[in-house]
Amino acid sequence: MTTPGIEGAGFIGFAFEQLLPPVQSAPATSTSGGTLPTASVYKYVITAINANGETGISNEQTVTTGAGGTNSNTVNWVTVTGATGFKIYRTAAGGATGTELLLTSVGLVVTFVDTGALTPAGALPVSNTASTPNTYQPPVKYFPVLSETLKHMQTTQWRKPIRQLVDVLGAVQGDVHTEGDIVVEALPDVVPYFHCIARATTVKTGATSPFTYTSTPNINAVATDTASITIIRNGVVFGYTGCVVSQFKYAINNGILQATFSLIGSDEAVQSSPTSSYANGVPFGEGQYELQLPTPTVILDADGFDFTVNDNATPNFRMRNTGRGATFVSFGERAVTADLTRDFLTRADYDAYKTLASQGFQFKAMQDSNNIILITAPATIKNTHETNLSGQGNVVRSKIAYVPILDSVTGRAYQVAITTTENFQF
Repeated sequence: MTTPGIEGAGFIGFAFEQLLPPVQSAPATSTSGGTLPTASVYKYVITAINANGETGISNEQTVTTGAGGTNSNTVNWVTVTGATGFKIYRTAAGGATGTELLLTSVGLVVTFVDTGALTPAGALPVSNTASTPNTYQPPVKYFPVLSETLKHMQTTQWRKPIRQLVDVLGAVQGDVHTEGDIVVEALPDVVPYFHCIARATTVKTGATSPFTYTSTPNINAVATDTASITIIRNGVVFGYTGCVVSQFKYAINNGILQATFSLIGSDEAVQSSPTSSYANGVPFGEGQYELQLPTPTVILDADGFDFTVNDNATPNFRMRNTGRGATFVSFGERAVTADLTRDFLTRADYDAYKTLASQGFQFKAMQDSNNIILITAPATIKNTHETNLSGQGNVVRSKIAYVPILDSVTGRAYQVAITTTENFQF
């Protein structure tokens, strides 16, 4: 078998830096030791906790009690590395899936006996808040990549003290962090992961497939979630930790929608090589795009498009004795731009951009009801309007730069909503 070159032998994996939910085994029931009623059906889920929060729920298990009124149920699960305890949720007798309420919290054990003495109260978690920032996690999602430039950045301090020398006397280790770009086809099952580690609040909707992940920008100083990015380059494993998205860009390149995510992270951790697996996603292509400008007016004269959000992230370092990597990554001022290349319409259209009038903007890529990327900007203002003689045939072309601004009605400058069959917790 021929060994592939570095491009063919490389792959990239993604993992949120958080505890994984527990995996629950089948419960057991006993006709003694408790007060649970006869022939009653109960459903259970388990979560893990640490100092930062609580995971999403485990797989659901169902058990039916036996005869008599002295029944008890024993639930079991596999421990989670890094957890400090677990929470047990249970339905009422005969309760439906998803109606579990908090029954109790326990320590680092892997079993619990439900005697019926406790009354469930307290809602299920809606997201995974048991974060483990800057702690390497092995990949749980693999995706095809067009290019990547992630690198280890080291600020070596070169010593040049004034002592009748003009050369470098030596070097002292300085701070380190990681940064670079990952360019991917904008597959709906891939890009939502990156939006969850950006400066945005992501909400998942849909009880069953398809699911929609809606990311709305916020003013947080740091990202809610961080990620470990694993890259295998011709058999050599690189693990980048504490990664967040500093900037992202969607653009159409030769008819295909592509996404570029600029990452900044804390440090690097080498791990063993994982075994990759991929979904068979197909990128968006020609005939699958719709532009509205101003909304809801559909325009058919645009061919160049890109949308960029830059949150100007910066690695932050602190004095400590536990490594040289960035303690966290903070965000700065946000800059959002949208560029379109369109047919030039009239002189009046050119003059209108000088008035700073606001226009709503929407870009939609859609293969079917299961695969959609929707980018909206409720209020945009034309910033530049470049028209010259390099037209196509008898058509004069204009390159127009739009700047989305904070909309007073929706309270946001932009929003990205992605519909996909991919189901993950964040």
